[in-house]
Amino acid sequence: MWAFAFVAVAASVVGLFLTLWRPRYRPSTRTVPAAALPYSDVQFTANDAKRAFAAVGVQLVPKSRIPGVVTTIGSRNDAFEVDVFGDPRRVNALGGSPEIIVDSHGNYVPIPRTCTSGIADAERWRGNVRVVVRCADRAHAQLLSTGARALASL
Repeated sequence: MWAFAFVAVAASVVGLFLTLWRPRYRPSTRTVPAAALPYSDVQFTANDAKRAFAAVGVQLVPKSRIPGVVTTIGSRNDAFEVDVFGDPRRVNALGGSPEIIVDSHGNYVPIPRTCTSGIADAERWRGNVRVVVRCADRAHAQLLSTGARALASL
């Protein structure tokens, strides 16, 4: 009998607490800072990027595409992500910047060119083509130099 009364009182207290204290979703009010794209005109296509990476031994497969804005291709094991951006005016019209990510402290930061503590990715650009590697995986992080060689051959 005491156990039943205790459970009933506990349930009532919890119900009253949740009725009076309603957790509410509060969306973030921070906006992604704008950053200029590192290119002003389209120089390369996704096929150009595929050929350049094939030349250094990396086969790229389609991942996603927003026509006229960006085509993402990458390695089957996701060691590489290669983004081939389109007309910079269309890319900028989407808002935000492909150059900005969130670090481990929740701050907006530019994606670094080398693997850096607290930031999951590193990138390299050549014209409108960007290669991104995942630094959390040490084997992937070492592939940054392979991506740089592929970009140099564009």
